[in-house]
Amino acid sequence: MSGSVTVFYGAVVTPVDSRTWKALPMCLMGVGSTGNIDWMLDYVEEDKLEETLSRKDLVTSQVVYLKDGELIVPGFIDTHTVCVYTWNSMPGSLLIATTPACLSIS
Repeated sequence: MSGSVTVFYGAVVTPVDSRTWKALPMCLMGVGSTGNIDWMLDYVEEDKLEETLSRKDLVTSQVVYLKDGELIVPGFIDTHTVCVYTWNSMPGSLLIATTPACLSIS
């Protein structure tokens, strides 16, 4: 398991629903080789880290410790990405989709 997961320990801010977020200052998170979160423990005290990791057959030397001021926001997507949505009815005109509006470029 240790070769297929990267473990992060530190601050995580994660959505609960569309209006609510959780701030987790001592979160332990395992991210698989595909970039998906395999598991997440909301609160692990630092003195319990070794014990908690041993239950997952991991050791503390395999952990990426986030520094003060660093945090992970699971599921964050760069909203500056622009993609072609569809062609306009006029030749040579593109309709570009961005969130939340659409831009028409001729």
